[in-house]
Amino acid sequence: NDVVSMWREAMRENRMAMDSLMNFAEARREIVPANRQAYLLSPYSLHKIEGLMSAPPADSPWNFVDDWLVTGPFALGMESEQDTTIPSGMLEKYPPELGFDRTAIFEVVDGRANWQLANADMSGKLDLLHYFGTTVNVIAYARTVVVAPSDMQVDMSLGSNDGAQVLVNGESVFLLHTGRGASPHMDTIPVNLREGENEILVKVENYGSNWQLYLSFDDPDRKLEFRVQ
Repeated sequence: NDVVSMWREAMRENRMAMDSLMNFAEARREIVPANRQAYLLSPYSLHKIEGLMSAPPADSPWNFVDDWLVTGPFALGMESEQDTTIPSGMLEKYPPELGFDRTAIFEVVDGRANWQLANADMSGKLDLLHYFGTTVNVIAYARTVVVAPSDMQVDMSLGSNDGAQVLVNGESVFLLHTGRGASPHMDTIPVNLREGENEILVKVENYGSNWQLYLSFDDPDRKLEFRVQ
């Protein structure tokens, strides 16, 4: 009897956990891409929606950039992790900063590279380790275009591993050289967007190990549109 009781209690707790998991996922249905919606039918397939368990609620005011173009890696030029001086690679204007050409070929640490499509997961995390060979003492560029319905000032939220520089329409609005793990909303930067298309270029450094980026905008009414070109 004791064994049966323990089994029943375990099954009850398992059902409660499954129900809680499904409720969590269902509350985020609106932000799950159409090609992943079928995985919401069973708790046993939710793991196929990357980042779901860290995804913000559907009513979050923060609108994360999902799709990017990325290129690199370029040399960071950091002498040591203890050196707080901004390394040469963060200060140098590599070709991706000098004008956008979707078909451009760049000379990089790994040889030659072009712009390639990259996708953030449901939490808004862009994992740069998926896209590059050399990942130690390097930088990568991530690019998106934000389309604004009018001229506006909006808060932009950044999380990065490691430091990052953000350029909006070619103007540097943020620069931080640091070693850190990435999570959403580590830095908030007010930026001015003009009506129509605005280029966002993020230069992300990596000492080694993890290499990630989160970028979002305070956009509760989802007036902003993100594009890759």
